[in-house]
Amino acid sequence: MALKPMVEQTLENSDAIGVEGNVSAFTTDTGYFSEENVTYLEENDRIDEAYVATGRLRLGQ
Repeated sequence: MALKPMVEQTLENSDAIGVEGNVSAFTTDTGYFSEENVTYLEENDRIDEAYVATGRLRLGQ
């Protein structure tokens, strides 16, 4: 799945409500785990921390 459009919309929404500076944390589920998406998040200067699930755990794990 492409992560870039979701990040861009989040940043646009943050700008629209007057959030100054960076997004402190951005999280996604395992469907967004790819080298391309992780690289995009690492290189995005407006996101301080990014958390991308790398797999699924069974309930209770």
